Amino acid sequence: MELIAYFLLIAVAFYLLVLRPVSRQKREFDALKKLQADLEPGVRVMITSGIYGTVRSISDDTIMLEIAPNTQVCVAKGAIAQIEGAGSGTEKEN
Repeated sequence: MELIAYFLLIAVAFYLLVLRPVSRQKREFDALKKLQADLEPGVRVMITSGIYGTVRSISDDTIMLEIAPNTQVCVAKGAIAQIEGAGSGTEKEN
């Protein structure tokens, strides 16, 4: 009987320490990918370094971001952390 209790304890610990965090990270990753896929020109965003700008154009892996009048930078799509004014579900968590 004790042996079964130990196996159950190990299974619960495995679930809490491994499986549950992995599924949470996958949900967060999927939400971030959806946010990046839904981008369109004219949207104001913040990149992971904390710089705000307006999306001017989008290519496969990069985005032209206007950070000041007549100042555009090219950033990777993966650098988009959140859309300004969007709810907390769209933020990238560390």
